[in-house]
Amino acid sequence: MEADYDYVLAMEHGMPPMSGWGMGVDRILALLTNQENLKDVILFPLMKPLEE
Repeated sequence: MEADYDYVLAMEHGMPPMSGWGMGVDRILALLTNQENLKDVILFPLMKPLEE
């Protein structure tokens, strides 16, 4: 397998998937509202699964 030097160069420059914190708005909102489940703070209710 050949080395992918473009990928290594992107890692040196800090490409987004390789760097950063990754704290989303939904996780911050869940922490602030003391929710146990992220499904309770989803901003788009149409994406929530229907309760049976």
